[in-house]
Amino acid sequence: MIIKEKERKLLVSSAQGEQIVEKLKQLNTTGDFVLQDDKALSIQDAYLDDRNFLLAKKNGYLRLRGKLSGHMIVLRTIINNELDEISHPVSDEGLKLVLSLLKEHYGINKDPNFILPNISEIFQSVGLNEVLRTAIERFERNVYMDNIHIGKMKIDAFRYISPNEMGPFYEVELNSYNKVFHKEMDNFASEILKEFQHSIEPSILSKYLRGVNISYGLNIK
Repeated sequence: MIIKEKERKLLVSSAQGEQIVEKLKQLNTTGDFVLQDDKALSIQDAYLDDRNFLLAKKNGYLRLRGKLSGHMIVLRTIINNELDEISHPVSDEGLKLVLSLLKEHYGINKDPNFILPNISEIFQSVGLNEVLRTAIERFERNVYMDNIHIGKMKIDAFRYISPNEMGPFYEVELNSYNKVFHKEMDNFASEILKEFQHSIEPSILSKYLRGVNISYGLNIK
C-alpha cells in the first residue's frame, strides 16, 4: 500500500507530557474541529540503516512495525520535498518491493540473499542492520470538520529501548491523506498549538532522526 500523506509533528514538553497527553485524549472540540473515534494501541518499531546512516541522512527510514493487528514493513522517502511512504504487510512481496525501492531511491545495490530464514537477515545481507528500537503507547483520534473526516491525530508516549533506554517522550502526529484536506489539517494543527501554547511546539524530526541523533551523537536534520 502506497501512502501519500502530509504529516505534521508536534513535540510535547517532557515536563508536562503526561498531563498534556491526558488533556488531548479528553479534548472533544477545538475551533471548527471535532475529535471522535478513539483507539488505543501498543507498538514496537525497529529501524534499520547502514553503518553510515544513509537513510537517516536523506530524512528517510526503513521500519519494521509490530502491533497486535499485524506486522508491517515501511519505507519512507522524501521525493521532491514530499513525503512518500510505502507500507506493506511483512511478506515476500513486501520485502521485494521495499528492496527494489531501496535500490531506486537510496542506491543500495547489493544482491539480497533471499534464502536466509528471516527478514532481518535478508536486510543484513544488503548492509542494513537494526540501529534503533522504540516502544510506543498510541492513542488515535479522527479529526472532523463539518462532519467530514479530514485526518487523524496520533498521540504518542514513547521510549527508546535500544541501543539505549531513554524516555518517556511525548509527541503528537497529525496526518491528512488527501490533498484536499491538507489546508484544513494545517489549520487544526494551528488550533492545537494555540490551545496548548508553551507546552507543544512544531518539530521537524521523526522519532527515528531524534533517536539516532541522541543515541549515536549525530546532528542530522
